[in-house]
This record gives sequence, C-alpha cells and structure tokens, in this order.
Amino acid sequence: REARLAQLEALAAEQLEQALPALLAQSLNGLDPAALERQFNRPSAGWQLPQTALPVATRGGTRLFHAPRWQALGEELVAALGRFHEAQPDELGPDRDRLRRYAFAALERPVFIALLEQALADGRVAASGPWLHLPDHQVRLSEPEEALRARLWPQLEAGRFDPPWVRDLARELGVEEAQMRLLLRKLARLGQLQQVVKDLFYPEHTLRELAATVLELEAQQGVIRAAAFRDRIGLGRKRSIQLLEHFDRIGLTRRFGNERKVRRDSALALQAN
Repeated sequence: REARLAQLEALAAEQLEQALPALLAQSLNGLDPAALERQFNRPSAGWQLPQTALPVATRGGTRLFHAPRWQALGEELVAALGRFHEAQPDELGPDRDRLRRYAFAALERPVFIALLEQALADGRVAASGPWLHLPDHQVRLSEPEEALRARLWPQLEAGRFDPPWVRDLARELGVEEAQMRLLLRKLARLGQLQQVVKDLFYPEHTLRELAATVLELEAQQGVIRAAAFRDRIGLGRKRSIQLLEHFDRIGLTRRFGNERKVRRDSALALQAN
C-alpha cells in the first residue's frame, strides 16, 4: 500500500510539473497555489516550479505568474496610462478603479492592485491623491486661473463639509458660472478637489476628513448607516447620501441594502490607517 501511495504521489507530481508551464502561460490572473494543491493533491512545498514561474503577493493571497506575462502586464499598465493622457490631456489621470475598467477589466481586483503597487514602487507610475499618471505628465493652471484659485479656495475651506455650489462661488467672486465651473473641474483633474455631484466640489483634505468619519463609524458600529453618518457630520440626509454614494463610486465603500462596509483595499482606507 505504501509503495502504491508513493507511486501515485510521484505520478501526481509528474502531472503537476508537466502541466504547470502551460497553465502559467495561459493564465491571465495567475495560478492559485492552494487550488493547485487541491487539484493535484500535492503540497506546494514539494513542487518543482518552472524557471519562469513568478510568485506575486496579492491581497487575495499569492498567485503564480509566468514571469514574461507579468512583465508584459506592467508594460501594458504604463502604455494604458499613456493612451489615457493622449485622449484626456487636460486630466491628471484616472483613479485606480477607472484605470482598471479602462484597460484591465479582465484582471481580478487583487491582481490589478498588486500590479499597480509594483509600478508605483518602481516609479513607473505616480499618484497625486487618488489620480494615477505617468511621472512626467502634468496639468498646469494659467496665471489667471491661479489668481482665481487663490480667491475661491478660502471659500471652499470655510464651507468645510458644506462647501458653496458653483453658482454661489461665481456670484460671490464676480465671475461667470462657466468660468468657475471650468476651473473647478480642472482643479479636480489636478487632484485638489473632488466633484461629489454636479457643480459641488470638495477639497481633497475635506474628503479625507469625511472618509475618516466613515472608517470611525464602521469601527464603532460594524457598518455605516446613512442616519449615523448624517448625525456625525451635521448635514441633511440628502447631502449625506450624496457623499456616501460618492465614496461608493471611488471605491472606499460598498453598499449592501441600506448599509455600507469599507473596502479594506481602498487607497483612502489604507492612507487613513
């Protein structure tokens, strides 16, 4: 019996080692070692991996990649950002969920995040707030835009969790609504503001304060409820829900019915910890 068991284990090992190169080459999202252990009934400690096998740590566990395939994905990430900049030269760049939808929809989220984090660590991609861009890509304000920004910024900061709308800023500063809207959108592209709903912009640091409140609520209550968030920030229900829906869109939270949970791999959540 022991000899037969050893024979079966040797056969399983041979089958696994023969299959691994083809499996690695064909796998878009890498191979899960735990799944392979179950499939071939062989602990990973005894595997003889191909020389091209590359272990990649993701937030969903280690994945095995064909090394040239992983390198090609990194090159495609940089190329995708270049294409985005060509198509949207006035935008600083996409956030990571938009970039994933733009160029890597077939990649599982943990794999994409691992790919992005490596590119950021290597300096091939830069981040300005939530926006991703190539290191040499910049969006600049003109002198008149800089002057108007200096006038409007105190108004946005004074509003804190309830900043003025575009029309109110334009009236207060004596400029056309279209001019004000254009500048605020450009500041959003620069990563200085975020547009929560049409014509309502929040400074980046204010959104981080609100994100910290969301994290605090979940830590205290286990979930985020609109009523509790409303009470904590002192705004009406409609605005509170608009803010929570914005956090859903940018990947900080995920909604389940009338409650929300924080996405632990969110950039905002990680920066707050």
